[in-house]
Amino acid sequence: MNRYALTCAQMRAEEERAFAAGVSPLLLMEHAAEKIVDQLEALLGGCSGKRVLFACGSGNNGGDGLAAARLFAARGGLPSILLPIPPATVQGQAQLNFARYLHLPVLQTPPEGSFDGAVDALFGIGLNRAPTGAPAEAIDYLNTLDAPVLAVDVPSGMNGDTGRTEGVCVHADRTVSCHAVKTGLLLTPHPEWVGVWTVADIGLPPAKCGLPYYETDDLPGLLPPRAPHAHKGLCGRVLVYGGSEGKAGAAAMCALAALKGGAGLVTVACSPALFPILQTLVPNAMCAPLSGAAALPRDVLAAGCGTGQSEAARQALLSLLPDTHKMVLDADGLNLLAQAPFDLPPATVLTPHPLEAARLLQKPLEDVLAAPLESAHALCSRYGCTVVLKNAVSVIAAPDGRVALNVLTAPSLAKGGSGDALCGLLAATLCEMDDPFEAARIACLRLSVAGRKGAEKYGVRGLLTCEMAALL
Repeated sequence: MNRYALTCAQMRAEEERAFAAGVSPLLLMEHAAEKIVDQLEALLGGCSGKRVLFACGSGNNGGDGLAAARLFAARGGLPSILLPIPPATVQGQAQLNFARYLHLPVLQTPPEGSFDGAVDALFGIGLNRAPTGAPAEAIDYLNTLDAPVLAVDVPSGMNGDTGRTEGVCVHADRTVSCHAVKTGLLLTPHPEWVGVWTVADIGLPPAKCGLPYYETDDLPGLLPPRAPHAHKGLCGRVLVYGGSEGKAGAAAMCALAALKGGAGLVTVACSPALFPILQTLVPNAMCAPLSGAAALPRDVLAAGCGTGQSEAARQALLSLLPDTHKMVLDADGLNLLAQAPFDLPPATVLTPHPLEAARLLQKPLEDVLAAPLESAHALCSRYGCTVVLKNAVSVIAAPDGRVALNVLTAPSLAKGGSGDALCGLLAATLCEMDDPFEAARIACLRLSVAGRKGAEKYGVRGLLTCEMAALL
């Protein structure tokens, strides 16, 4: 099933629909506050006796924080409320009145002393400018605390839509996003300031719009079932054009992932000098010389992994395109395309990392990193195909305007060979599906799930691509 990441405007629309139906804003605030305290309790290992600073702003995000301070106290916690600016909403004022009635300490300036934790409820999704004045000072103060910080919805100072920052920003250890994750948490160039993000169910119906993403437990139902009478000829033929002197491993990892991903037959087209290496590393794959590869049958071409960027590599790639209808183009293939564009098969998926995307778009790397959604759409428009803009959170975009995210981060994949594996895995998935966009979403999820499983077994630093492929 699809989950959705929402922009700030989409989140406000979800709330307004509830309010128009007669749902009380205070009721939603109470639900949000309860979830905030649940997360705080998990972060601190309990509430009783813990000293926590609740930094609250003037909007309804601050109201959530004020309500959370009250509920934290009810669980035995010792809250202090930092309120640099008075509430500007009816709901926020009501929560402040309740806190004062309970004699909770309310401060206008940062207090002295130490805390076991802190809650950032200064701005949330309401910020569209750089913080200034007393709220900015409160952010600076939170960043000096030697204690974990829980941000409500979005770390204060971060744009909820883009994740960009223009001034000071809270460095959160955990972010609890009410109702749905906000797009800025996923697209930010500073994920370390978001920390671990979670979604809090505050009682609204599940979102039906926004940027879709899958979670781990969605994976079993995404691939079509394999027929009981299936044989290798029915399970897809992947032709891998990859490898060169010193880069045979790239072709091997691509072929291995294609096989582990479900392809029935995999052939690597390369120099005969590489045959012994490849047939040792991937004995289930066949090898064929480039000179006759154009005539080989194939359902999907996986091209570019370790081919080099010579004119001979370009001509070899071009010779394979006339009878190719589905293709995954990666690595050196992308750089050849950037150097001198050529026509792509109808169902092509490009899989650039940000630097490769910058070359393809002929723009600075910083521009791609600052605007991944816009960059993915620009690549679709320029090259007329589906794009996977790879990063910790990858953007998958189609020429028809569809866009999705792969949010399942797997730092164990931060190693040479992971992109080659995605190329092969995506090629195998394309053998089973006609929609390159959906195949790309599934392949990215499969790789992330395997990366996380591999980290549990081999460690986040020690996982090798061949070990990850064994877990697909």
